[in-house]
Amino acid sequence: MTKFSSKLLIAFFTLTFAINGISQKLLKPSTPVADSFPVVTGELWYRGSGNTALTKDQLSISENGKKVEYTLALKEFKSAAPKNKRIVFLIENHWLPIGVAERKFFNEVISRGIRNSINPGDQVMVASFDWYRDGKYMYQETNGYTDDISEILSAVSSIKAKSKRNQPQTGSDINQSLMETLRFMNQSNDSILSAIFLFSDEMDNIVGKIQSIDVKIESIKSNIPIYALSYYNASRYGQIIKNEICEPSYGDYYASKSNNVDSSAVKLSMFLDDMIEKNRGSLYTYTYTSQLNKDKQSAELSFEVKSLPNAEKVTLLIPTKSLTEWVIDNKIASIACALGFILLIILIVFYIKQSKKKLLQQKEELQKTQAELQNQAIKADSEKKETDARLLKIQQEQIEKENEIERAKASETAKKEEERLTKLMLLKGAFPKLNYSYQGNNGSIEVNCPVFTIGRETTNMFYIQLNTVSKKHAVIKFHENGTYSITDTGSSNGTMVNGAKISETTLKSGDFIQIGDIGITFQN
Repeated sequence: MTKFSSKLLIAFFTLTFAINGISQKLLKPSTPVADSFPVVTGELWYRGSGNTALTKDQLSISENGKKVEYTLALKEFKSAAPKNKRIVFLIENHWLPIGVAERKFFNEVISRGIRNSINPGDQVMVASFDWYRDGKYMYQETNGYTDDISEILSAVSSIKAKSKRNQPQTGSDINQSLMETLRFMNQSNDSILSAIFLFSDEMDNIVGKIQSIDVKIESIKSNIPIYALSYYNASRYGQIIKNEICEPSYGDYYASKSNNVDSSAVKLSMFLDDMIEKNRGSLYTYTYTSQLNKDKQSAELSFEVKSLPNAEKVTLLIPTKSLTEWVIDNKIASIACALGFILLIILIVFYIKQSKKKLLQQKEELQKTQAELQNQAIKADSEKKETDARLLKIQQEQIEKENEIERAKASETAKKEEERLTKLMLLKGAFPKLNYSYQGNNGSIEVNCPVFTIGRETTNMFYIQLNTVSKKHAVIKFHENGTYSITDTGSSNGTMVNGAKISETTLKSGDFIQIGDIGITFQN
């Protein structure tokens, strides 16, 4: 069962990679399997493939902080390719005379290279860079990202050299521009495949503090590879960009020494098509022999790649010793346990025999006692029922007397309160009137008590025999401050005052009340 669960875990892990596609992490190990402990096996996915594939020289595996010797094998597996990509074309925009030729070259290369490599749903932004101005190097030439090829080409062709007035620098800074672009792309908090395509002449015009190593680290950490297509005009060409930025970031590099537009455009198209395939990564199987004992519950495995800034960690669940393994490792204790077990069995058998004999005697005595107790219980139960019936009758009579007294008190209190409020109503003047009208029939009725009920039942002070009126429809109350209020008592059709449906509201003289089909004017 354990092996089956472990295999199921591996299958689930592999399927998860296949579905999720590109991950933000460049190295992702699975939970290792320890069914054949101390032999431990597991899988890990790595961003690189081909000439950037993972090797034992790059990878170190540690168990609880101690490095282990392991074997590494590549599996025939790649994660599913993403549908779309996000790209920034970062184009150097020299103000020097050479800038005219460079811009023309980049324009032609991009125009030919992207026509069959930008797909619907892709996100492409065109940006340019030159010297430091307005607190930055990189300038957007398109309004955000787009998949419209005509818009992309229009932005590339419209790049013009900017004025150098009031600028103390003498050239552009490739590293600083790349760093600004990486940080801009990192603002998109999603997992879409991203890359920077740098178009420059690679002239060493470094005026900032950002170095190639900083760009490489930021690129790897962000999982944004950098591709470069260069305008060739220097003898020491491509060493820094290619070796220190492009290849370590899992990008690629090309420079035509003759600045051939056709070959450069083909390379650009290949880079755009290959970046998805290169980003799929590869799955590896690793195996090592643990130096830990089975009495431990878990261990921490750390996977570290030289080119990556952070190590990835997973937990190894170590199985406990089986009974056979424990016996082999503890022979003397096992023999002592066996002898103790045999002695325990003998004692248990002796105890069971004695217990059976004693239980038989106790059973006979118990049966006799139970018969006597049963007779006594029947008699006691009969007497108890009679007593309980008498007590219940007395209690009920007492409760009824107390309730009657309470009802009388409550009635007297309510009567006194009603008399008091009625007197108070009279002190305020004459009783209010309810002037009603229904189908040409008019009339009025005095609100002559503090709690004046209205409804279809004859017990109401204002009895209205209409189907649209509820049995207990509403109540008008007098308050000690001399005001009157009306409350709807949950009627079916509701109570309206001055055209608005209410649950409770204060009444003023002249207010119009609608109860069912009858209209009433409150006159105070």
